[in-house]
Amino acid sequence: MIVSARDFLVLERSADGHRANYARSVASILSAPYAIGYTQQSLWQAARTKHLVITTFESAPAINLALLTLRVMGGRRSTVILTRSHVRSDRRSLASLMKAAGLGLLKHLPAVQRLTITPPLPGVDDRAVYIEDIEFWDLSSTILSADVTTALSQRAIEVATGRPIILVTGTLEASKGLTFLADILSAAPELLERYAIICAGAALVPQRQTLSRIASLADLWEDRYLEDSEIFSLYRVSTAVWCCYAPSYDVSSGVFGRSVQFARPSIVRAGSIIDRLQDRLSTGTKLDYGDVMGAAEKLKRWHPVAGQPASRHENGAARLRGLILAHAAAGAEQR
Repeated sequence: MIVSARDFLVLERSADGHRANYARSVASILSAPYAIGYTQQSLWQAARTKHLVITTFESAPAINLALLTLRVMGGRRSTVILTRSHVRSDRRSLASLMKAAGLGLLKHLPAVQRLTITPPLPGVDDRAVYIEDIEFWDLSSTILSADVTTALSQRAIEVATGRPIILVTGTLEASKGLTFLADILSAAPELLERYAIICAGAALVPQRQTLSRIASLADLWEDRYLEDSEIFSLYRVSTAVWCCYAPSYDVSSGVFGRSVQFARPSIVRAGSIIDRLQDRLSTGTKLDYGDVMGAAEKLKRWHPVAGQPASRHENGAARLRGLILAHAAAGAEQR
């Protein structure tokens, strides 16, 4: 049974962070339309389209669950992409409990394919299908091989004065390990003679005071929204990428994914999800989170070497496209 691109709609709740890129990337590999933002028109289209793909279920779990239930009642098939297919057992907040309830109900909806960018726990959710985070493979060889600089990357080169650059990017927040990094640099200031610390991205407004210490220690602190061209230019001039996130932030990471694509070694938290992915996809070093002196000593001895970027787009896109199309075609054959 042939499934047409006209039969699909890719839906995303908001354009925040990675979400717009997820929607555009999935729509591109399916040659399908996409909608960002939940309006009366987009939700009406989502309810009626033959095959729906929701690129971030957790962005609006209650609305998404209601929408998917309505589609099941109408005999329509859907695919959802999850940050993770389960909620950590140590989470007891109201939001976490509501999310756990939503994920639990989602498991029992027939005709809904669940794809997760975090490996599902064996025996807990064996029906969720693991896929690589889209930002592990979304960049083309043209982007990865382009020798393009920006004013921001040029500033990074200038302040580095020949030192290897450790790039800290994405949303700048405490959960990204920035207080831990500040502790390390404060305890071992000689690291600032060895590395240039470049922090670039939009800081969470309520945390700007908390982040003031790392802002004062960094060689460059650029607190604003960055264009893709600026982000990519920073990866090109960096030697390594900071991905040593707090235990409370144990999820997949687009920052790590881009470091894989640009072949830049990453600094990760030992025992984290990213640590397990790094063993398979990349090179780098791992730190025991909270062990300030141990981390400082490890960074003193580390000699990161940037590699040659290589596109992973074809394989990543083919796997995701195949899963979505196979699920849609199975529904078409049952009619």
